[in-house]
Order: sequence, then structure tokens, then C-alpha cells
Amino acid sequence: MLMDLMYRIAKGYQTSPDLRLTWLQNMAEKHAKKKCYTEAAMCLVHAAALVAEYLSMLEDHSYLHP
Repeated sequence: MLMDLMYRIAKGYQTSPDLRLTWLQNMAEKHAKKKCYTEAAMCLVHAAALVAEYLSMLEDHSYLHP
């Protein structure tokens, strides 16, 4: 239930990548403490995708676009 709430909060921060990234990292830590490593990894992968998306907006690199 806590993770569901945290996910909803993180999703609400779609317009604020810094806050969303913080929430995703917090979720990953909580999952890892509960030994839910797959869920923790998914949070971190999502965070990495978020960072990659915003980095691609800063600089135009053709290899980052589909």
C-alpha cells in the first residue's frame, strides 16, 4: 500500500523531473530493504530512462532518438 502511494506521488511529479527522480530512488531503496529486488531494479531503470530522456532534450544526439 505504501509503495502504491509512493508510485502515485512519483507519477504526479511528471512535470518536475528532480522530484520524480527523488521519489523513484526512495521507492527503490524501500523495495531493496524488503528484499524486493526486481521492483527496486524497475524503479532504478525507470529513473535511468528519465535521466536519459532529459539529457537527450539538452543536446541533440541522433543515437538517442528512435
